[in-house]
Amino acid sequence: MKPFSNVLGKIGDFFSAIGHFLSRFFDAETSMVENVTRIYDDFLTIEANFTAGVDEIRNFKFDPRWQTRVISIPAVIPRLQDLYQRIFLDFRDRLAAIAAPIHEFHLIFTTSGESAADQQVSGLTKTAVKIDEIATLVKQIANAMDAIKDFTALFDEVVKDLETLDVIFLQQGNPRKRVDAQATIRLGKLHG
Repeated sequence: MKPFSNVLGKIGDFFSAIGHFLSRFFDAETSMVENVTRIYDDFLTIEANFTAGVDEIRNFKFDPRWQTRVISIPAVIPRLQDLYQRIFLDFRDRLAAIAAPIHEFHLIFTTSGESAADQQVSGLTKTAVKIDEIATLVKQIANAMDAIKDFTALFDEVVKDLETLDVIFLQQGNPRKRVDAQATIRLGKLHG
């Protein structure tokens, strides 16, 4: 009777492992379908936002109000650097957010050598772990896509700066102080 109970125990363990694997597999599949759908929708949003933003930049209305503006030479360089940073570095950082999960995806399949403890784990368990890792990776990519899909605020800022050239002029709308009967000066950073 003892050998028979051992066989039944092994069969029970086998079916338990299969059940556990299938449960993890279908949970991961559901998660991946949802996240791949998010990624696809985000790509469509990014494409639409990017196209609209580029069109907005191409067709901006140039109105710097030359007659009433004063160029602030000391402020031009840092403001243009800030504009550059907002356009290019922000865009690059958003795209770099996708690179990390993709690199992790590469690592999932390129892990080298197994330890003795890993060799004791069943093939189904190893497969379930890989499937979970892939599902987690797809979710991370979807989250990264969510972070980069909204470029509209960035494009709006760039267009405003191009239309008004506020990055090179002194701030408008500062209160003025009458110095004498005919002259006024602006109050603010330049004058006090």
